[in-house]
Amino acid sequence: MSFRLSVAVVVIIVALDLGLAVASPAAKQARKLSTYSIQSNRTFVAGISSGGAMAVQLQVAYSRTFRGAAIYAGLPYYCARDNPGGVATCSLATPAIDVTALVRVTKSWAHRGLIDPVQNLQGQPIYLWSGLLDTVVNQAAMNALQSYYEDLGANVFRYDRDFAAGHGWESPYGPIQCGFASSPFVNVCYDLNEVPPPLEWFPQVYDSEKVWLSQLFGPLKPKNNETLKGSVLPFDQNEFATGVAANISMADTGYVFVPKNCANGGACGLVVALHGCYQNYGAIGPAFINDSGINQWADTNNIVVLYPQTIASSNNLGTGCWDWWGYLNDSDYAQRSGPQMKALYNMVLRVFGHSGPPN
Repeated sequence: MSFRLSVAVVVIIVALDLGLAVASPAAKQARKLSTYSIQSNRTFVAGISSGGAMAVQLQVAYSRTFRGAAIYAGLPYYCARDNPGGVATCSLATPAIDVTALVRVTKSWAHRGLIDPVQNLQGQPIYLWSGLLDTVVNQAAMNALQSYYEDLGANVFRYDRDFAAGHGWESPYGPIQCGFASSPFVNVCYDLNEVPPPLEWFPQVYDSEKVWLSQLFGPLKPKNNETLKGSVLPFDQNEFATGVAANISMADTGYVFVPKNCANGGACGLVVALHGCYQNYGAIGPAFINDSGINQWADTNNIVVLYPQTIASSNNLGTGCWDWWGYLNDSDYAQRSGPQMKALYNMVLRVFGHSGPPN
């Protein structure tokens, strides 16, 4: 395996020049999430850190709906096993994660009807990212996630694990250099295996979004690096929670990127993109939405991107993490009936316009 190094290059990204600006909640009042013409076979989930763990939960529990995933620094399903003390154990994979036991639990819950049948996972495409310098989610934990998926028959088509990257989501628009881990935890990395064009000094910026989007959706049209034709719209998350969204550590407002063709009724795909800890809108504003590198491809390839949001709360110790270890004191947090799981799935149903699972 080749070793890819980060290059200490200062990259200045001017968001307005790239058309990446997102209106603040004060600028646009949140409204009800709309329905679009989503193709059920083009529905996927992605996430980073706690959002990566939550993306795994969503895909496994609702495998009939989600047809694949892109996981950055995530964790195997039900890794913490209702134990807050299991957070560090899972993240550092010390001691080693018992993948066999997690697979056994998964199959048992599927047999009891608490999650969708595990047979749905067979052949589903999976992209994984893990930085060599990630000290928050050890690469051994991601290796365990690879084993977990493969034990259930999923297709891990690409596992990027040879970049000297810190903890974060990799993107060409990341303001943080590859080897570091700091807010907003969106890193730009460089591929030394790619030969730069003549007269250019530096290696090519890596684009992990292109890698997994092209695998999940097929050949892509060139992305839009100019002003985006689609729009990022705020929506009210309260209606998707039981009671008030804040009761389950979710924000009042979530966001959805809608390409122009999708807004006009065209057939589109869907990606649910889940931020990590300290990466929610209340902590970093629109940085993850703007800089994740998904919208630029989505704009020209008819992909709606849903960006649900958490809040920092006493339940998640002020981190804004998604609930992947049971911090809401609900033992079903990783099942279809989990409070945050139901809220996220209800958003997907709204986007589809279905009252039941998309077929």
